[in-house]
Amino acid sequence: MRNKMKVHGTVNKAGVYAMFITKDNGEKEYLYVGSAIEVNDALSRHIYYLKRGKYAFNNKAILQKYYDLEMLEFEIIKESEMNYKLSEMSSREKETVQKSLSILEKMYIDLFKDTICNKHMKVTKRSSNRNSTTVLKRRKVNLGTKNPNSKYSQDLVEEILWFKENTSLSNYKIAGLVNEQLGYNMHKNYVYNLGLTKWITVSPKNHGILKVEVA
Repeated sequence: MRNKMKVHGTVNKAGVYAMFITKDNGEKEYLYVGSAIEVNDALSRHIYYLKRGKYAFNNKAILQKYYDLEMLEFEIIKESEMNYKLSEMSSREKETVQKSLSILEKMYIDLFKDTICNKHMKVTKRSSNRNSTTVLKRRKVNLGTKNPNSKYSQDLVEEILWFKENTSLSNYKIAGLVNEQLGYNMHKNYVYNLGLTKWITVSPKNHGILKVEVA
């Protein structure tokens, strides 16, 4: 499943984020406001649920509607001033940053209360008390093309997603083509997770990397 939401800018940082649509007159209509120490984690969760239609029958139904119409957009509207030193902070210090972000989030919720779908929700946050290894692993998974440990190029991932969406080839067959033609050791489960939990912001595209006759 490809991602149908347009993501603006870099999101691997702390801040207040929003989902919105752009109206015919060019103005933004904000539909949801949130905040996070790891905005890319929040983006991953939203895309995971949107791809599966999980918001269709709750207070986020408007997000599902515009996501399905490929009109939903995502951006950070206020970055934390502490981004430059987050990697050096203790868990307690990060909790303080999260509290300040919650205050900013509430301010933006009040600002856009006429259009957002979460205006009545209490601002509560998951604990940021995670060790640095856990944060790093999650960040690498969500960054996709910026993952320094990824041995697969974005072009290859886009092409695999294209094969998944436009052909009847199984995950096993796609992985086999990659391994046979490019010398990798890709597992079929990795192919399955592309677009779902890995490389979630990448869209399908056929670059002609894999040589196969598509029925």
